[in-house]
Amino acid sequence: MSSRQKWAKKEIDIAKDSVSHDATSVTKKSSVKIGRTDGNITIKIGLRIKKSQTVDLFQIKVAGSPSSIDLTRIDDTTDWRYADINLVLPPGNDDQWILYTTSWAANYGKSFDTTIRLKPHYLHDNGFQVVTVVATANDVPLATGHYIFGVSIIPGASNEGEPYFAGGAARNAKGAKGTKGSKDKTVAKKKKKK
Repeated sequence: MSSRQKWAKKEIDIAKDSVSHDATSVTKKSSVKIGRTDGNITIKIGLRIKKSQTVDLFQIKVAGSPSSIDLTRIDDTTDWRYADINLVLPPGNDDQWILYTTSWAANYGKSFDTTIRLKPHYLHDNGFQVVTVVATANDVPLATGHYIFGVSIIPGASNEGEPYFAGGAARNAKGAKGTKGSKDKTVAKKKKKK
């Protein structure tokens, strides 16, 4: 999260650990790896969610740590940081950006555990919601500076979020592709020797 380089990079990788649903909310716990950090700075983090939703809980913990990093929500939507993110990454009619700031320490490393709870949730049991995440130094405009981004996929109650491979077949619970008993096949086939 640096202002030294003026471009955006997909350097936030978010992997689902668990998801729970109730009548009014959805909670996702994730393992997060980031590609770059600059230590001992104030950063801003943006989450793009549905306009009709609120972030009921957002926590970031250094991987393996029991305590959360202190986050401060930017509630003033007339703040220049909202104007900046809405210019560079317009949320559209149905979405909104929620911004947070925090003091970032050099010793945090690049691996984190996060929890996000959204209220209400409109997820079909077999659907999913995409939450875009951006981060950079607090005083760096996204319009002219460097930032990193990633996406968090929040699956519905019946959606296991299985990865899909070439041919569109999902892996089953035993790791095989497609139907039971089928073997994984390499996407790229080796050329036959003549």
